[in-house]
Amino acid sequence: MAVVYVAYLLGRSPSAKIIVVSYGPDLARTGNIPGEIRTTKGGSRKAISIGSSVTGHGADYIIVDDLLKADDAGSEAELVKAQEVIEGTLLPRFDSPCEGRVVMVAQRLHEMDPPGYLFERGTYRYLNLSAIAQDYGAGSSCAWKYHAPQTG
Repeated sequence: MAVVYVAYLLGRSPSAKIIVVSYGPDLARTGNIPGEIRTTKGGSRKAISIGSSVTGHGADYIIVDDLLKADDAGSEAELVKAQEVIEGTLLPRFDSPCEGRVVMVAQRLHEMDPPGYLFERGTYRYLNLSAIAQDYGAGSSCAWKYHAPQTG
């Protein structure tokens, strides 16, 4: 997500400024892509992790990819830390707050995990893509074609 969507955004709008954030630097950077890239049209992608600085970097898009490790979901301190990163570090980075976009990719781990926290604010839309299909039967709205087991 953090690689493909960034490529899509910069391909459509080479002047877009994008910040990608994750709980760890390896996940934020993904592969051998450097932490910061710039386009010839003034666009950029800056990859950071919790605790990294984004001073001087504005954004049109902020992509949050697993801001909280699954092991930390039960820790009140880690939940608060993630919320503080959202409020104090990320959201103020928008060059135009009314037009800036946040895209968060995460598994739900706790009621007040980062997606829950943003959703609770009431200004974000929530798209739930289930990892496990809820209905495998014939007539399912699932995009996969249903095949009944064959006997004999």
